[in-house]
Amino acid sequence: MKYKLLSKEQLLISFDRLTRFKNTKEKYIRVFTDIILSNLIEPSYKKSELVCMPPDELTHIAELIINDSLISITPPQPSPSVEGEERPTPTLTLPRGEGDEVLTPPQPSPSVEGEERPTPTPTLPRGEGEKVSTSASTLSKGEGENLNYILKEYENSVFNNDDETQEFLNNKIQYDLFLPLINESSPINLRWLKMINESDNLSKLRADNGLKFPIIKVILVEGITEEILLPAFSKYLGFDFYKEGIQIIPAGGKNQVVKLYYKLADELKIPIFLLLDKDAEDNIKQIRPKLRDIDKIHLVSCGEFEDLLPKSLIVKTINNELCNFASITKADLDDNNSEVENLENIFKTKGLHEFKKAEFAKLVKDNISQDSDISAEIASIIMEISLG
Repeated sequence: MKYKLLSKEQLLISFDRLTRFKNTKEKYIRVFTDIILSNLIEPSYKKSELVCMPPDELTHIAELIINDSLISITPPQPSPSVEGEERPTPTLTLPRGEGDEVLTPPQPSPSVEGEERPTPTPTLPRGEGEKVSTSASTLSKGEGENLNYILKEYENSVFNNDDETQEFLNNKIQYDLFLPLINESSPINLRWLKMINESDNLSKLRADNGLKFPIIKVILVEGITEEILLPAFSKYLGFDFYKEGIQIIPAGGKNQVVKLYYKLADELKIPIFLLLDKDAEDNIKQIRPKLRDIDKIHLVSCGEFEDLLPKSLIVKTINNELCNFASITKADLDDNNSEVENLENIFKTKGLHEFKKAEFAKLVKDNISQDSDISAEIASIIMEISLG
């Protein structure tokens, strides 16, 4: 087998995608396939061949490339030894067939990122008992296995994973070699990954550090406004989604809610809270036959989520954020129109740019500062979510 090493950037992207809140099998197939397509030179596979490849074989090739890449960028760490004692460089035994050669870890002047790495052709699938052993200069194998075990248990606690998916989760990726690449600017799922070994209580670790993972509940909403504002309102009221393990997912519109709920209800073991606009009665009729006992629906009492925003908050947002261009009062918000219609009219008549829900929601988020900025129904929705 001949392949190029993954760059640091490629490793960061791959591990980020592997630890996101996504369907387990789908994300592993996608990440492993992309790694093989971009970095494996010989033998050559088409994407269609990789997608149909047995999970253990796909995993074996991908983890071989990942682990060798991690070793190439991991600075040797001094092992406990007697002062002045010279220590020989251990070899790295990769899973391979009989008679295959053994690679040695890179020395202080390692190969350049992207260098082609010829390796003997591995025997696929792996035989029982074959393991990846690390050199004495790396973190201990026991720690690595523990992290893999925790990730496997977490994925299985959230998703309904079949036997094939277990093959992906049984990988021997050396996560501990990746941890030094994670810093404070890394995605939150990677920061969570780095801290997993610091506590036996992952829920407490999440609450203490606002890491969002492990996820214990999903909120399914129609659009971007709810995705941006619901966590902000909730945090103001003392229920921080990142500390409580809440994942909010926008469906991309009313017509997508039913399809997405059906998919999530089949995939997930954790509860789903659906927040739908007033005009979604027909959608609810389609959802109810599939509704699980652990799931709940909240139908907005009037209009859409924007109609739950206090008028005073809308006025404050426009006057604070667009004061150089426009100023309004509550009288500009016609009770006979929806708030979206009112805002579209205001932006048009005041000579502002086109009204966009996402942009306005971000402005509103920055202006939440007092109890009166949260309507009674929004507070009630957050209470429902917090009660389980």
